[in-house]
Amino acid sequence: TSLRPKTQEVYTYLLRVHILSALGDYQLSRLDSGTVRSWYGELRSNGLSDASAAKTYRLLRQICQAAVDDRLMREAFKAVKRNRGAAGIDKVSIKMFEENLDNNLAALMKDLKTRGTFAPKPLRRKWIAKDASQTKFRPLGIPAVRDRVAQEVLRRLLEPIFEPLFHDNSFGFRPKRNCHSAIRRVLEHHEAGL
Repeated sequence: TSLRPKTQEVYTYLLRVHILSALGDYQLSRLDSGTVRSWYGELRSNGLSDASAAKTYRLLRQICQAAVDDRLMREAFKAVKRNRGAAGIDKVSIKMFEENLDNNLAALMKDLKTRGTFAPKPLRRKWIAKDASQTKFRPLGIPAVRDRVAQEVLRRLLEPIFEPLFHDNSFGFRPKRNCHSAIRRVLEHHEAGL
């Protein structure tokens, strides 16, 4: 059976515009570009069947496996370090993780590339005040440093592919967008009579 037309449209757009550009960005010499192009031709001629959807999943997985290298792991760690943050449930701080950086990144890279071996640790729960009077609190989950590096690796790989697929009026948890820019957009639409 075929997937819904909107899903087919998204997958077609995903492959045609973004995966091929992502391949160029990461210079994935280990990824067989002939496979990508032949699959794209099949997708265009037959539409997106369940088999094509499975191929999409395998292709994305292949991209992630080929693109996760030492350079990407180090860039991800630098971003996590720059963002600072507390230790997770394992009580390993960024400084402690960095003391054995080569081994930690190599082990994490192996887990990310080997199917079914990466398992994130539970979050460390921290209660922070919601207001200045400190009468109300909200929970905050703090991931382990290792898990934050893994999240950053995947964000760097998947964001260039999926970010352009979001609607232009979507502002939640997107790069260079926030609630202030959402309010500006609403006011612009209101002033335009939309």
